[in-house]
Amino acid sequence: MSLMKNIFLLSILFLLPSILPSAEAIVKVDELPSDNQLEAYEMSEELFVAKVMEYYNASLMLTTQIEMLGSKAIVETPAPSLEDFNDMELDVIIKYYNTAKKLQSQVDSIDKSNQMQSYLQLKSEIEKVKANYMDSLWSFRNGYLLRELAIKKTSDSIYYEEIQKIDSAYKNGCADCVDFLSVSVFSNLFLPSSSKFISDPNLGLRISLNALKMLGYGSGVELFYEYQNPKFSTRLGKQESEIEDSWNSDLSALGLNTELYPLFSNGKIAGGLKFGLGYFWSRANIINKDFGNYDWKGVKFELEYFAGLKYPQYPFELFVNASLYQGLNSKLRVYHGYSQFENINLGYSLFGLNFGLRYNFWSSAY
Repeated sequence: MSLMKNIFLLSILFLLPSILPSAEAIVKVDELPSDNQLEAYEMSEELFVAKVMEYYNASLMLTTQIEMLGSKAIVETPAPSLEDFNDMELDVIIKYYNTAKKLQSQVDSIDKSNQMQSYLQLKSEIEKVKANYMDSLWSFRNGYLLRELAIKKTSDSIYYEEIQKIDSAYKNGCADCVDFLSVSVFSNLFLPSSSKFISDPNLGLRISLNALKMLGYGSGVELFYEYQNPKFSTRLGKQESEIEDSWNSDLSALGLNTELYPLFSNGKIAGGLKFGLGYFWSRANIINKDFGNYDWKGVKFELEYFAGLKYPQYPFELFVNASLYQGLNSKLRVYHGYSQFENINLGYSLFGLNFGLRYNFWSSAY
């Protein structure tokens, strides 16, 4: 309210030449609208608020004029409340109209013999207000600029430190860089427990995503999806009557792995161990025959040793992976379809070894 009052005082300073000779009210209060017009104000929130504020502002200016002329206002002018605006009652407009009218009548009735003395007092006070207002304005401006400069300096310092860290990390081989996305190609060999079930080396593909790091929850866990096309075959019977079939099979796995701890890092080459856990599913059938199949699901455990160059220009790693495929509720039974031979029972577990190359598509120091 003090700021509004100061603004009114400054406004009065420019209006003094016109109000001094007759001591007329600084504002003339418009007559209250007719009943039909008041109904329009009651229907429009914008018109209602504008009318209330018109009478309220007039009352404030008249109260200030009265005080500067050495008198005291006969009525107080409380600020409209939010409830007044929400209710939109016509009584609110009438109340502020009556207040403004009473204050206007009071200004018109002030004794003119005190006008000159009041004028000099008013002018002196307004000059003080003007000086204080300008000082406050410049003080606020200077304080605001100083705060903005301090904030900018702090922000620039933080950004500079972060840039220095990133630059230093890349110059030093990026040993602490995090791999967000990587693709691995590998050759795998399964080690079945039966001589009737033969496994030859097969190719596999894996995609790893460091999803937690992207979401801001650390950098130690990766989500992976893996696909293999195992090369299995079965050999049944004796040599002179041996039956050999090739199998068309596929194996997929989805899971998580994490780096246990780095084994070594000399700034150029780094290596470590990873442990993984996931869910796998696999199925197969004999090629070019209508019989023979297996369907197997379970949990995959893996332990991996990896090593590679820690430079963004050469984002490659070599790795060796030992895996254990463990059936959940069933053994791996190979139904070959030959009634004269028993089906092959490989048990609950199947071991696998693979060697591969990993390419880190997206590495970052932060």
